Amino acid sequence: MKKKGASKVRLKEDRRWYNHYMSYLTQMTYRLFEWEGLPKGIDPRYLEMSLHEYGSVGFYNDPKFGYLVTQGANDGQIDRYYRPTHFHGTSAGYTVDFDVYNYGVLLDKLTEEEREKMGVVIYNNDYDEPTIPSLRLFAEDLAEIKNVINVNINAQKTPVLITANDNTRLSVVKAYEQFEGNEPVIFGYEDGGIAESISVFKTDAPYVVDKLNTQRNAVWNEVMTYLGIKNANLEKKERMITSEADSNNEQIEASTNIWLSARREACDRIKDLYGLDLKVKMRTEVLEQFNQQVKGENNNGLLYNPVNGHS
Repeated sequence: MKKKGASKVRLKEDRRWYNHYMSYLTQMTYRLFEWEGLPKGIDPRYLEMSLHEYGSVGFYNDPKFGYLVTQGANDGQIDRYYRPTHFHGTSAGYTVDFDVYNYGVLLDKLTEEEREKMGVVIYNNDYDEPTIPSLRLFAEDLAEIKNVINVNINAQKTPVLITANDNTRLSVVKAYEQFEGNEPVIFGYEDGGIAESISVFKTDAPYVVDKLNTQRNAVWNEVMTYLGIKNANLEKKERMITSEADSNNEQIEASTNIWLSARREACDRIKDLYGLDLKVKMRTEVLEQFNQQVKGENNNGLLYNPVNGHS
């Protein structure tokens, strides 16, 4: 986000908008999936945070603590399906090592002691990759567009370029500060040749906020497609044809399956190993909340629009 020649104030403003978008996208992502049937000792928030931040999480029945999930890293060799055979878990002082129950492991061929040393690795997607790095890219794009919008709006207020020499530099800075502060009158002095040494040029900056907002919404829709949330050209939805809507829905479903299929596969492995009937699905309220925000509707007092940054 750092740009050459940018002032500290501008850099701080850039960072604030990046933090705004990153915080919102991250929180939305952490709540995309709803788990059912998890043992009481497992925190679903921690489970999803770990998957999105690290790409995988270990699921294990600890003899002392019971069922738990833990961050960690794959270890050991790989099997014939290119899956790691061992997992080393570390989480807030807790450490554990277990063999991974993968395809090809025949439970009925294992001893009771061997089964007790096995666990399951839940993956975020088929590549075991975290979601957060991609969200950072989207947040940077959204913040960049937002800052350009602010610059363009400010240019409508100060459509001039003031030039001066070193002797009048502070006077020019003061003049711009008065512009920024919406001063109705800017006072100057003619003595000392200051007035003659300052030149003012009109920039006639075009108003492009509407186009920038369109671009920002396009990026936002791209984020939603990436996460598997419906967003089919919401600004022009009334003019969409059926084939366009169907095509977008297919993209949304494909994106959803990236995250959902990996989690459901882990549920199957956990059921085989431990007999637990776990289920996971997309949280429908997240989708409804997003659609209501875009439409500008008020649902249960929710007025805040994360894209525009205002109600």
